Amino acid sequence: MGSLIVSMEKLSCLISRGAIYERLYLPRSVPIDVLDNLHDAMIKMYSAILQLVGQCYRIFNKNSALRAVHAIFNDDVVESLKECNELEI
Repeated sequence: MGSLIVSMEKLSCLISRGAIYERLYLPRSVPIDVLDNLHDAMIKMYSAILQLVGQCYRIFNKNSALRAVHAIFNDDVVESLKECNELEI
């Protein structure tokens, strides 16, 4: 359960940061090659965010016992969170 809460907090920060990047780096003020790299990175980040949101949603819909079993035997949320952290850098 703790990893889900950490994941949701991280997601809100990443989404907010993405919105800031989109406002700061306007097409008319940034060279096109830099903007293309930024767009590619943002697409990868948003894709990872959506995957993590889907995983969290599926886990939150389970009852407490199933969430506990999932936490013991699966680390998919932690792996997705690591992927988001790597893409953030």
